[in-house]
Amino acid sequence: MTTDTTATGETTQVADTGAKAAEATTTTGTTVLTGDEASKTAEGAEAGAKGAETGADGEKPKEGETEGDKSKEKPDDGSKPEGPPEKYEFTMPEGVELDAGLAEKVDPILRELNLTNDQANKLANAFAEHRVSEAQRQSDAYAQQVEDWGKQAREDKEFGGAAFEQNVPLAQKAIAQFGTPELKTLLADGLGNHPELIRFCVKVGKAIGEDGGVDGGSAATPKSPADVLFDHPSSKPKR
Repeated sequence: MTTDTTATGETTQVADTGAKAAEATTTTGTTVLTGDEASKTAEGAEAGAKGAETGADGEKPKEGETEGDKSKEKPDDGSKPEGPPEKYEFTMPEGVELDAGLAEKVDPILRELNLTNDQANKLANAFAEHRVSEAQRQSDAYAQQVEDWGKQAREDKEFGGAAFEQNVPLAQKAIAQFGTPELKTLLADGLGNHPELIRFCVKVGKAIGEDGGVDGGSAATPKSPADVLFDHPSSKPKR
């Protein structure tokens, strides 16, 4: 594209030179009396006309061919035209693992778009960076949610406020007695701040204390949450 513009620009410049020289001969016809100067002007016009006909590279264009068409021709240097490789090789950003399934799925699309390996990598890296950014955004949003749950729990009218510090050990007692390792992992991941879960555990902890399952010391075997909840007077139907 650049070669076309350059070649055309040079041809136009030569043609303009010839045209100006011819114009000078016409407009200064009275200078024939100067002899040599008039001859030089005529010779310049003739040379300019030949330059416009021949072109910038000194070669006359073929019949039906413009100078712009001639300049578009690319030399055959034996180089292989760029396009899709036999197999796309992706280099992902640090910390990002290539999704092999996704790469296989988009492979025919990349080939349909005639993308080179470098172009495909640029597209893949842009997508990977977007996914990393989106994952970070979600992580930050969840961290904020966990923090908000904690504030709501401390301000809860039922178990929060001034009674919060006394009720938390009761909830923790329920988890220590009946919580599985998997449950404790979920709680540590943020659910342990959820007001409704804390509310439930506080009630279980109180029920355990009232029944003597933990604090009584006289109980032979700890009761399950179901036994504690459904044996509690509040859970029995009224007659």
